Amino acid sequence: MIQQRPLLPILLLLGLFPFQGNLSAAPAKSAITSKETKAIAKPPAANSSEIQARQFFDQIAGKWSGKGTSSGMDIQDLLTLSWTLDKRFLKFHFGAREGDSFTAEGYFWYNPQKASCEFYEFNNGEWPIRILSGSLQGNTLTLREKTEDRHVQLTIGKNADGTLSLEEAFVQEKGLTPFVNEIFNRVK
Repeated sequence: MIQQRPLLPILLLLGLFPFQGNLSAAPAKSAITSKETKAIAKPPAANSSEIQARQFFDQIAGKWSGKGTSSGMDIQDLLTLSWTLDKRFLKFHFGAREGDSFTAEGYFWYNPQKASCEFYEFNNGEWPIRILSGSLQGNTLTLREKTEDRHVQLTIGKNADGTLSLEEAFVQEKGLTPFVNEIFNRVK
């Protein structure tokens, strides 16, 4: 990144820029008041979809221990979800405990401009960078990712018994073909 350097103060110091005026004069007052500044910085009011998404994220925040299958292999994982950056993003950390060595980190958030939930994941697997988007229906978050080499759906559900379900599936013409199924229990 190129660092910008203020050219005008250097020219003034060297006397190479004609300046007429009082350098000791007080700076001009801003036309924007502090009240207006706060109003500008304040994010817009949340709509009902955003409120619902944030409530869902609140419900799933915490530590979870999971068991299931990945491509037919038994797995056990630890999932940690925690709020970050003024509760704008739900940070995701996923680590394998048994069965494979998959590890991932990422962020969930509700994008008000697109009126959708989004998930950004970085991992040590076959697809190291993933960007998924979708929607929340009740207690089920459905996100999709479509690239040149894959069309995948990630479904996370908060179940009535307090567990969390996670399914990843390939999206095909004939329907979904799951390749990850896991049930998570909250770690006390």
